[in-house]
Amino acid sequence: MSNYTTENLTPAIPVPGVPAIRIGDQVFTMVTSGGGGSATDFYKCASVDTVNHTWTGYKAVLSGGYYTFEQTATSGLVYSTITPEVGKVYSEDAKVVVDYLDVYIPEPYASIPFTSDYVGTVNGTSVDFVSGASGDLYFSGNRLGFQGGSVTLTGITTSLLSGDFTIFFRINNQGYDRAAYLAGVTDCYLGIDDNGGHFNMWAGNGSSWNILQADYSGQADSGTGSISTEYNTDTSLIMVHDGDFWRLFVNGQLSVEKERTGTIGSGDVLRLGTWGSGYGFDFYGQLWDFRLYQSALSSIQITRILKG
Repeated sequence: MSNYTTENLTPAIPVPGVPAIRIGDQVFTMVTSGGGGSATDFYKCASVDTVNHTWTGYKAVLSGGYYTFEQTATSGLVYSTITPEVGKVYSEDAKVVVDYLDVYIPEPYASIPFTSDYVGTVNGTSVDFVSGASGDLYFSGNRLGFQGGSVTLTGITTSLLSGDFTIFFRINNQGYDRAAYLAGVTDCYLGIDDNGGHFNMWAGNGSSWNILQADYSGQADSGTGSISTEYNTDTSLIMVHDGDFWRLFVNGQLSVEKERTGTIGSGDVLRLGTWGSGYGFDFYGQLWDFRLYQSALSSIQITRILKG
């Protein structure tokens, strides 16, 4: 088995018949030998002629330190050991196959595992959020349990969400409808909750929910998700703000996507487990692996995170 030099690959050009990754996504390759040999050129397979043992592929071309796949497929490539599959990447002689394309994941601005304590990292510095913990909370295994308690994330405010961002965490709702997983300490800024048996998200400038709104009755308003809540089930929730687009992913599946203008009001502190000031909607269940990225993660990056 031979390892090939790791390179930065950016499949930035959408090519007919070949999956393309959004411009700006950095990906790395790990390749292993498929019968000996080495190569300097890689191609993403576009078609295969199994009679003549030839194939065509979109060549990965290095430019400015990154690779992009050409729109014009190279024909006449020959294979013997490995039969190329459309959409996968191989060396020119198809003796080396790219085992996977691994999307570059940026370091989160804030990360709180909640595995055994309230210690996390914010902007590269260790922070203990224990002072923000209140009410009935407990640790169970590698998770933080909520029974009407909450954790105020002091220092993590909506001011950090003025541009693109991604909020990621995992929950297990133990059967309580109208549960607030994440919200501002006051109201009308930001929220991810369960209501009417669906995962929903909210956003506003602090005086009203003027960007995204999810109806109390669970009707299909702008922030109401299409994916139903599965109680007593481990679930990953990911909220993405990408320019004017707002997305909510549930276990990597897109549940809400809306184009809305407006900026979240600044200055409110984020809190886990309850809603606003005096509203309640307390969360009963478990929550862990909270992360805040100051960039809009793509669906491919989200999938990679979920796959560990």
